[in-house]
Amino acid sequence: MNDPHIAALLWVSTMPERDRRTTDATAGRLFAGMARAIRRLRGRRKPAQPARSAVLQTETSLR
Repeated sequence: MNDPHIAALLWVSTMPERDRRTTDATAGRLFAGMARAIRRLRGRRKPAQPARSAVLQTETSLR
């Protein structure tokens, strides 16, 4: 771990329990929002082209 990580851990360890719970809840909401956005973006992606699998199938069928 580098210095910013150690400083962050020390800062969180000295926080009162009430503030720590609030920070954890905020981080959880941020993470959930990012995960939701990533899932939404993945849903809009075009389907992959089956070019490689078609080439592999023809090569194996020629054997």
